[in-house]
Amino acid sequence: MDFAGTSLNVGWNQSSQQSSFGYDAVEDTTRRRQANPTTRSEDVELFTSQRRQLVSQARDMMRNFAIARWAIGKHLDFVARHTFSCQTKTTFDYELQDLMEEWSCDKNLCDITGRHTFPRIVRMTEARAALDGDHLLCPIADGTIQQIESDRLASELGVSADGREVHGVVMNKNGRATGYKIWDRNPWGGYSNPQIIPAASVILHNYFPNERADQVRGIGLVAAGMNDFIDTYEWAGLTKATAKLRTAFAMIISSKSLDGIERGAPSDFGDDSDDETGESCESEPRYDVEFGKGPFKLELEPGEDAKFLTDDSPSTQTFEFFKSAIGFALKALDIPLCFYDESLTNFFGQKAALTMYLESCKTKRQNLVHNVLRPITLWKITQWIAQGRLRLPANGDIKRIPFRWTHAGTPYWNPSQEINADIQAIQAGLKTWEDVYLERTGGDWYRDMLRLKEQQDFLKKNGIQLDPKVMQFMPVDMSSAQQNGGQPA
Repeated sequence: MDFAGTSLNVGWNQSSQQSSFGYDAVEDTTRRRQANPTTRSEDVELFTSQRRQLVSQARDMMRNFAIARWAIGKHLDFVARHTFSCQTKTTFDYELQDLMEEWSCDKNLCDITGRHTFPRIVRMTEARAALDGDHLLCPIADGTIQQIESDRLASELGVSADGREVHGVVMNKNGRATGYKIWDRNPWGGYSNPQIIPAASVILHNYFPNERADQVRGIGLVAAGMNDFIDTYEWAGLTKATAKLRTAFAMIISSKSLDGIERGAPSDFGDDSDDETGESCESEPRYDVEFGKGPFKLELEPGEDAKFLTDDSPSTQTFEFFKSAIGFALKALDIPLCFYDESLTNFFGQKAALTMYLESCKTKRQNLVHNVLRPITLWKITQWIAQGRLRLPANGDIKRIPFRWTHAGTPYWNPSQEINADIQAIQAGLKTWEDVYLERTGGDWYRDMLRLKEQQDFLKKNGIQLDPKVMQFMPVDMSSAQQNGGQPA
């Protein structure tokens, strides 16, 4: 080939051609395990019995392994704590917020069993979705909620031949759920009496960690890290058992034979045989020591020596491997390893890890709000309006009421620096006062500012003087805000 008077050699040898085309990831090799080339729906990957086995494994892990329980608890702390507010800027806000607080805090009003408050129900729903894959809530006509755990949602065959029933979810031809097959759980295992509940009567919260578009049933977030959690739990048990076994032999006493004295022969130190039987007593311990009672003194015979047994098990390398295995498991929940062991990094490393983790929590919080909190709120607003306890705002459309569930907020790690950073962000126009307040407390900024104004008026009316720095007020005209129903001028 001639290009600009230059002859180019474009020929490649065979090895060059093999390495330049295709994907090395599909090449069959003995160095790694190849996946099955058959691709199918994510719901077909687990049969009914396998799905229940996965759920049972996750529940057993939570019962027995403290680190797994801590990891799920940390996930719930960052994802499943929300506060409610409404922003119509009228008296409707306070009426709705008061009703929501009254209902959510009374377990007899919100739980059909009378055992859980609404925040507790939300936390349990998120926990079951993260562990089991999905969780169902059934709003009841009396205003309470019934919870249904995911193992009760199932089909006899898993996935039907026509694909219209997938692990208990009945669908139309477009793949939209029309009903859920719920089974009664027998006291000692087993299921019976299935019944199909209309999909419109059920709220389903689930996770799709593999991001498959045609997936119907959820998969728990911990599924990818479950083997690491279980291996770590078993390893910890074996290591502790080994350490206990080795510490059982705490001391060894050695004795040197005296010249001219035969085994079993009498000596100046006394006869080594039993007085009555004449049998040797060498197998019996000469010293009775209890190490648990603290320091002790040994009176050794001539020629005897006492040494303590020492052992380096478990070694430092073993602990490092244990920590790495925990890190692999925590990645299934996006939790940084430094949350488990704070000594791994400094303050700035912890702060960077927290920032990245909060980013990963955003989609999980939105998932919980859209799947659970918003449908429950619309259902309760409809009930309260029908009961005459609440009147619609001016627009008259329930779905357009500007309410929101906000995460309860993240406390300051370094208050002096972070507060100054927030103030600078507000001054630069990057954030508003409400943005910062929601991020740190999850509260309603307008409502709380009016409360602060009432407190300041109370102090002024009663002649109570505080430090001028404490009395500095946020730059907003609260008198006009009060006249506008909470909206600043």
